[in-house]
Amino acid sequence: MPCLCKKKASDDAYELEPAIPHASESEEQHNLENLDRAEKRPHNDFNLYLTMGQAGSSASQFDERVLFTLEGHKKAILNVEVGPDGKTLATCSADCTVGLWNITTGELLRTLVGHEKPVTNCAFMWGPSLKTPILATASEDGDVILWHYDSGKRAARLAVHCKAVTDCVFAKDGRALATSSLDGTICHYRIKPGAGEFVPGQETRTLRGHQGAVNVVAFSLDNRYIFSGSDDKSIRIWSRESSKCENTLTDSLGGEVRCLRFAPHGESLVVLAGDALSVWEMEGVNTTQWRIKNVLDTQQVKRLKMVCFIPDGMYFVGCSSDNSVTVWDSSGYNKRAKTSQTPHQEGILSCCFDPYGKHFITGDGTGITRIWV
Repeated sequence: MPCLCKKKASDDAYELEPAIPHASESEEQHNLENLDRAEKRPHNDFNLYLTMGQAGSSASQFDERVLFTLEGHKKAILNVEVGPDGKTLATCSADCTVGLWNITTGELLRTLVGHEKPVTNCAFMWGPSLKTPILATASEDGDVILWHYDSGKRAARLAVHCKAVTDCVFAKDGRALATSSLDGTICHYRIKPGAGEFVPGQETRTLRGHQGAVNVVAFSLDNRYIFSGSDDKSIRIWSRESSKCENTLTDSLGGEVRCLRFAPHGESLVVLAGDALSVWEMEGVNTTQWRIKNVLDTQQVKRLKMVCFIPDGMYFVGCSSDNSVTVWDSSGYNKRAKTSQTPHQEGILSCCFDPYGKHFITGDGTGITRIWV
């Protein structure tokens, strides 16, 4: 039986009622269209890439690109994520808290406290159904908490899994939430269109089929499918409508699937499995059919932790346990990678770009987060 929503006395009602005034649906759609256009604009001045391309690039030279160094967590930063407005940064930490920061000033806006174990991941909700700013946070305590992040108020607590929750993500249309767990399952929650409310009961589905822990989950860019990566060295593709597994990808996945990222155009997929980094491309227009395009050389990189695309899709970046970042030119996915050391210590565990590609964010094992330009 799937775990359903549970509510504690300190939480609000189960439905996600607006906590602050919100924009009309037409305004929300207009904002989303503007963001989509911004993501597609050419980005010809990726300073991080240019810095790494310089001969003899060192950590001290790289440090010149640091806009802010954020110190507020007591333990490792396990994930970083920027909201759709491009201004709010969420940092998930092993100290069981989530920090919310102003990305343009470096100011700590508030700290979200509610999980009992390390916070592994987070996701901002956005889409035409958005009625109030919502942040979902996943934790090793097995719960996902939904927050009105503008006020820091909890909206709901979902007991979605029986073991640690490894990932959580909203569909881009704002109508679903998916979570993955060490218990080997994926949970799929549907959201009422235009209401921003989670639908309990029969609208909560548990997807089973992996033979090991599920580490990562993602929605296809057409919002029709859920992709899940597991310790069983496979990626499964699930139909949102039927909850059936439509395909299983195993080629060249030599280890546990730890990260998968879609290119902004949605027709390419970068997969980190074990120590291997591979690029997949969609076959024709069928979102469930994928083939290997290239397996990248990662010998110069020590234990990649995460990869992410710059929003225009020209580059993708990987962060590593040796405190380095590596940039690949995605035009052909086969050009030589460029790697540089950073001032981080105890490994860079997480990285992301803001939606407009202006800032690059990294979090390390000491609890330090850096914002780069």
